Amino acid sequence: GLFARDFPKVRLVVTSRPYAYGSGWDLSEFQFKVTTLEPFSDEQIAFFIDQWYTVMGQHDITLGSERAQTFAVSLRRQIEGHRNLQEMAQHPLLLTMMVYIHRGREGGALPQRREELYRLCVVLLLDLWRRSKVTSGRETETLADLLGMDTERLQKALAEVAFVAHRDQPEQQKTADIPGMVLAGILHKHKSKEGRVDMDEIIEYVRDRAGLLEDHGRNADDSDDVYRFPHRTFQEYLAAMHMLEAADFPDQMVKLARQDPDRWREAVLLAMSAARPAMQWAAVEALYGHRPVPEPATICSDEEWWGAFLAGQVLVEAEMLVDVPDYRQTTLQQVRAWHEQLLILGKLTPRDRALAGQVLASLGDPRQGVGVVQRNGTWVPDIAWGEEVPAGAYEVGGDRQAYKGLDRQNIAIERPYRLSRYPITNVQFDSFLEAGDRNNAEWWAGIPEREQSFRDPAFPFANHPRETVSWYQAVVFCRWLTDKFRSALPPGAEITLPHEYEWEVAARWPDGRAYPWGETF
Repeated sequence: GLFARDFPKVRLVVTSRPYAYGSGWDLSEFQFKVTTLEPFSDEQIAFFIDQWYTVMGQHDITLGSERAQTFAVSLRRQIEGHRNLQEMAQHPLLLTMMVYIHRGREGGALPQRREELYRLCVVLLLDLWRRSKVTSGRETETLADLLGMDTERLQKALAEVAFVAHRDQPEQQKTADIPGMVLAGILHKHKSKEGRVDMDEIIEYVRDRAGLLEDHGRNADDSDDVYRFPHRTFQEYLAAMHMLEAADFPDQMVKLARQDPDRWREAVLLAMSAARPAMQWAAVEALYGHRPVPEPATICSDEEWWGAFLAGQVLVEAEMLVDVPDYRQTTLQQVRAWHEQLLILGKLTPRDRALAGQVLASLGDPRQGVGVVQRNGTWVPDIAWGEEVPAGAYEVGGDRQAYKGLDRQNIAIERPYRLSRYPITNVQFDSFLEAGDRNNAEWWAGIPEREQSFRDPAFPFANHPRETVSWYQAVVFCRWLTDKFRSALPPGAEITLPHEYEWEVAARWPDGRAYPWGETF
């Protein structure tokens, strides 16, 4: 600040972590413009990877420039192709860890399971932290020397720190503030008999180190040092490892998850991904209560619905749906039934219901209208048709608030029709793409040849509405579907795309309502 005051024409850039700026000092009186850095964009992620490998290729003779560029392309493609990796790579620290791990694997594949990738990141940071040295007026020593801990023992101590911090954290969006005395107390408890430091010395040494814990200044109330994990990911991962090794597993974990799912969901999923199969199934059964959905399902508590939801997420996240043994089929069927009822009854928040729908897609969605059935030896969409709209005169338009709405007018429906209750799903459209007669010239008559190239869906869940389909491709699908259902259709009927006024009449039928529930919003 004083430098800026004395040399006002010198351009200065001052960087600070968010927690530090405004906590006792700021530069507002010197007319600095304050800007918060955003997470990395896709372009910045690619640029970082390219620059990192370019520099490494110039200085690492075992790598070389040509191999470095090959490695960079490999890592960029891996991140672009996996949503979990994309989310992690937005954070510079995590991206740096990913690049180091990728280089250590000689440009090979990064782990696809979050738990394994987080484990490698933690090991990398932990080793840096454990081996870092302090030279504050004494003989240089590592933390391992001072506490008498190897990496495994130190990780267990920090796992307990993470669990306590995560449990006691008042807000859930960021990493928890860890009081220095709490940190020192847990580390001191885990140190071996050869460890030579007391709790005050532990705080002093941790303050001077970089790695798996970061110094975040002092608490304004009691002047105690405050520490945080560098990212919430590490806090949740280490808390998960503590729960996994607890003597009362899975009882404590299940109780916490059902009572406070927003806080513990990620930790539960990470713990289950690292657990042995027998422990995984025991936790799944404990989460949903190991019982069928009661009748009526409306009597179930929120804790029960959350437990069932998390049980399904564990089955998917921990990759437990591959080669499920016969004696586990009842558990799988019960979790599927819980998820089906969860969606039918509209439990949980819209966001979590959407996630539950994705889980149900992996479990096998049994609901009518979203899957496929066999018809004459061919898999075809299981369409759930709505009520018949009779032929007759109908009023459409007249909504003054609609964007480019039509004027109020009367139209004539010449013949009765039905609309599908639900959009065509991915698995239903795939039944057409995988059909042996997909390229039948009859379906493609009058359709541009370029339309025979199909795009992959952006949301590849079996029960998710199909998108990335052109109007022409939808017409071809309807022609194919008409052929498959010919014997079940009334004489002369066909399956087509509806006209816009047919959509409106069906939506407002039978009483011309403005909204599905009535006249007012």
